[in-house]
Amino acid sequence: MLYILKPHFLTDNIILANNINLLANILTFKIDTANVKNKKEKYINTRLLYF
Repeated sequence: MLYILKPHFLTDNIILANNINLLANILTFKIDTANVKNKKEKYINTRLLYF
């Protein structure tokens, strides 16, 4: 009965969930790239210490 009363209810929720997933993916991607940059800097620093 809920779907008959609100035909757009399900699709709106799916769209909202997809947008949230997209935002989360973008945020985690930014965090991952930042971590990679930090690791590269640390790696370069340790290489400089060894030589």
